[in-house]
Amino acid sequence: MKKAVVFYLWGKRNAGDMAICLGTVSILQELGYKVTFVSRFAKGQEDYQESKEYIQYYHNNVEVKPGLFSFDRENSKEQKLISYMNGIIKLISPNDKQLKKIISDADVIFLNGGNQLRGNSFTDYARLAALFYPFKLASKLNKPTICLPQSTAESSKFGLSMLKNRLGSFNQVFIRESSSFTLLNEKIKGVPFIKSTDACFFIKDVQKASDKFKRKYSSIMKTNNKCIAIVLRSTTIGDLGDFKDNKKQLFADSIRNFVKEFKDDYKLYFVVQTKKDKEYTQFVMNHVDVNAVMIEEYDPYVIREFYRNMHFVVAMRLHASILSLTAGTPVLGYFDKEWGLKNPGIMNDVGMPWTANGNELVQKGREIELRREEYVEKIKSFIDVEKRKISKAFIEN
Repeated sequence: MKKAVVFYLWGKRNAGDMAICLGTVSILQELGYKVTFVSRFAKGQEDYQESKEYIQYYHNNVEVKPGLFSFDRENSKEQKLISYMNGIIKLISPNDKQLKKIISDADVIFLNGGNQLRGNSFTDYARLAALFYPFKLASKLNKPTICLPQSTAESSKFGLSMLKNRLGSFNQVFIRESSSFTLLNEKIKGVPFIKSTDACFFIKDVQKASDKFKRKYSSIMKTNNKCIAIVLRSTTIGDLGDFKDNKKQLFADSIRNFVKEFKDDYKLYFVVQTKKDKEYTQFVMNHVDVNAVMIEEYDPYVIREFYRNMHFVVAMRLHASILSLTAGTPVLGYFDKEWGLKNPGIMNDVGMPWTANGNELVQKGREIELRREEYVEKIKSFIDVEKRKISKAFIEN
């Protein structure tokens, strides 16, 4: 059996990050790989153990190794500075025998998917340097390297130069939506970009998840009404900070108008799948005139089962949208331009309605009501085509 090493296993704080990992496991195992993840987190970090246990609960044949760098955005300034200094020392004087063994034993080295191909600040440059650190060694050892589906956002000239330098050694670089694919091809020449879609789309049904969902939620899902799930967000790109209060209020007013329009015909649920969204979700719920239910769930497999039971989902988070789509449930996307190209790009690729104008939510929600079955067929066709496309590209390479 072929061996694949994937850098990196993302954490569980954001269900969308973990959902990418689950899709990666599905597609690589289907192609005959034995999968080993190297964690984004170092051995002593809580996120390392938590994400390892989660993956191995559902996929006990997947191996997880500790990460190379210890860094947590939630740490104090002093702790971050120490992490940066340790990271710089490692980058300047690499001497990692364990990493060399992991790479030497593999047939192919993968960079996991996400929204990593951006460089517009010192923080971005440091992140990119750490992100691509193992791929320099992989190149020296003549190992094939593949970048799984990524997207991009605004980058400086230095950031673009850094990306070109790092990605130039990859055998294949998959881009997960049309907008990023077009932009990267315009800005960076000589890199083998391939248009694909988010790895989360390749998630398979898992019986353990279905059973867990029924145990946790069957009692609150009993309703004669059709259901709508609403997933909120109030953070900037990469969840690096909160939006200002006026923008949060703008989102809240739009959602309140949507709820007012649909509350008589639907049972409404507010879903928290990213911990940073909980406080804002509770704030919005406190200001809507409806007896809605809040669901706080960070297991992507279980969230997916929840969305399967919805008539449609209103999502401000990309991976809430994708998890819903993989369950065959249409999505109405509500995004902010600051979040980059990935959100509208993927929604356009699938053919789902989206808006950056909250005043359009009601109109687009009614559109899904009228054309729901048409949207369901679009979802099925898209996933089937994209799965065959990426499988073919892997095999040919």
